[in-house]
Amino acid sequence: MTNKEKVIEIFRLLEKNHINLYHDISKEEFEIELNKFLEIANDLDGVHFDAGMSKLFSLFKDAHTLYWVKDNYVQGHIKYIDNKFYLCNRSQKFCEQIKKINGFDIGEVATKLAEQISYEVEPWLNHQLTFEMRGLKHLKMIDCGRDDNQIEYTLKSGEIVTRTLSNVKGQSKPIYSFEELDNNILKVDYKSCRDIEKYPFKQFVDDIKAKYKVLPSACLIDLRYNAGGNDMIIFPLLDWLEENKIKTYALMNGAVFSSGVFALIDLKHRLNATLIGTTAGQAAHCYGQCRWLKVDEQEFSYCERYFNQTTIDTHQKVKEYPIKKVINYLEPIKPDIYLEERIEDIKLGIDGQLNDSIEIILKDLELSTDKIV
Repeated sequence: MTNKEKVIEIFRLLEKNHINLYHDISKEEFEIELNKFLEIANDLDGVHFDAGMSKLFSLFKDAHTLYWVKDNYVQGHIKYIDNKFYLCNRSQKFCEQIKKINGFDIGEVATKLAEQISYEVEPWLNHQLTFEMRGLKHLKMIDCGRDDNQIEYTLKSGEIVTRTLSNVKGQSKPIYSFEELDNNILKVDYKSCRDIEKYPFKQFVDDIKAKYKVLPSACLIDLRYNAGGNDMIIFPLLDWLEENKIKTYALMNGAVFSSGVFALIDLKHRLNATLIGTTAGQAAHCYGQCRWLKVDEQEFSYCERYFNQTTIDTHQKVKEYPIKKVINYLEPIKPDIYLEERIEDIKLGIDGQLNDSIEIILKDLELSTDKIV
């Protein structure tokens, strides 16, 4: 199959299967860009073919509809803080602003990468950029890469730091866990809306119940970097919190996406939870329920469903609760208390967002106690 034939077949299947592919761009507008690409498709190498396809997919403005690019990433982390990109390592107490990547201005790199990212709102774009700025292939796709397995970052100080591809896999953290903090506060880490086969979420919640013979004074659910899965997984926890009228808080950021956002909505609807952190990576109204297809070994996704959170025939749990005017469904979900990461905290090796959230809860508990007295 030639590149041109592959392109035609991919977009034929995408148009056939997506519930509403042309919701942001008209079919006529898209076909103008598609035909331009078809004229050169057979002359492109694999890297630039993937770049062109990614740009076409990005035109649909649907973050769930993706052209899958397999990539390898160098070590380290990049964070987007206060409209700037930083090379960071909390364990090494390191966080410095990036000025260039492989000798190219960071602004130029960000602009070019953004053209090939499928996104709907700015927080998700910025989160995806922090990944692709570590991607060996993604940088080559915008002609800012190298021929080895390294990426060179020039910092604001003038220091040049080289990060290398590592085959050593770090120990992955559990996608859900809990701990008891001071003042009987329950902290739940909820990093993915997925069930672990050998440790189902319902069993996890039963373990919390067994631990707390005396109900917690409050619950903080950390949803940062939760990019989704099955939104119903969290329901046993919400049921228990609601039944026992436990004051609940949720910590969020721009990497909360898809069913992670639905979890925020349920927390707000059912528990009137206080949302803390930065704006989520998606609006409440969105396309979703992804399915994957393959053409000539190339994978891509499409959406079968549009989630309108204010109607009774889509998201199951919403119809059982009266809609509260606490969420603007057409915008990305915003926190009640805005709390951004701080460079100074990273350099101290601490999680400032988490620590500040706990302080907020403690003050609320103190105020509640005062009211009772």
